[in-house]
Amino acid sequence: MDKKYKNKTFSIIVPVYIPHNIFIIDCIESIKKQTCHDFECVLVVPATQKNDFLDLGLALNENFKILYSKNSDPASNRNLGINSTSGEYIIFIDSDDKINNHYLEICKQDIINYSPSLIAMNHTRVESELLSTDVTKIQTKYYEDKESVKNIFFSSYYRTKKVTNILMGSCWAKAFKRSLINCYSIKFDEGNFCGEDSMFVLDFGIFCESILLHENFFSYFYRRNPYSVTSDFFGQFFDVNLLCAHLDQINKQMHFNDEIFEFSKNNILSEKVNRVINYIVENRLSIFKGLKLLKNTYGKESYVYNTFKIDKRFIANKYVLQRRYIMLFFAIVKQKIKRLFHF
Repeated sequence: MDKKYKNKTFSIIVPVYIPHNIFIIDCIESIKKQTCHDFECVLVVPATQKNDFLDLGLALNENFKILYSKNSDPASNRNLGINSTSGEYIIFIDSDDKINNHYLEICKQDIINYSPSLIAMNHTRVESELLSTDVTKIQTKYYEDKESVKNIFFSSYYRTKKVTNILMGSCWAKAFKRSLINCYSIKFDEGNFCGEDSMFVLDFGIFCESILLHENFFSYFYRRNPYSVTSDFFGQFFDVNLLCAHLDQINKQMHFNDEIFEFSKNNILSEKVNRVINYIVENRLSIFKGLKLLKNTYGKESYVYNTFKIDKRFIANKYVLQRRYIMLFFAIVKQKIKRLFHF
């Protein structure tokens, strides 16, 4: 580690994926515009994309460093970023996204006041919300006893839907204390393109000692890039069964009440299943084709396949509703054409 990067409060790790990445310049600009400059930022670029990266002609200042990786999956590149940095807290940002200008400033104040294991903030898909957030009105919730931390991490009984959205599912819009990651050798599951960040957050939750939540601070602007590594959900064949096994392993370590844990597990997995359902509906696959695809991908005994079977009446209704909207749209278009050409 270079001397100029030592003793920084924050290490920002950005796994870069170049092809069709139309947002990467915005992402880096949002990091450069931070009101707090106490950070190092590592851009981890697959070595095969080095020339494409250099062609971008990015103007980087002394806070930035480029690492070329032999891997292309985000999990491997995030692990490389962790091992190549030294900041007290680690922040992950996807190269499609951007952050609020006050992101690090708010985190720095939290560290001074509380020194939590984890800082978690809200995210938005509406850019105006990111830009218009009033930092003087940020609400803070701090959990410091082990029972509260365990409950809010692993039991949906103890948290609202908003807290679930903030805390679970992704590693971005958070700041993780490095000392815990190093002490317990927490890392991303390499080779996984989908779900690796969910498992990292859950693993961190096992050893997390305190959490600070900002429910009303939109720190992170999440953008849907149709060309991103995880955009083709079925192209990556995310193994929900793997996540199930991981959750069961955590249960053995944490000794939860079985009923509460099953409820929480289903709550975490339902978001993944909904993504599968939406994919099938949006691509207008028939119920039969959808079931066949799930059966071939995940297996007959899988959580996803069986949940889809149970919910097929709901999915069928979704199809009918979609078809009605399409028929209504074409009826309106037909009327407009008739009026325009007078026939």
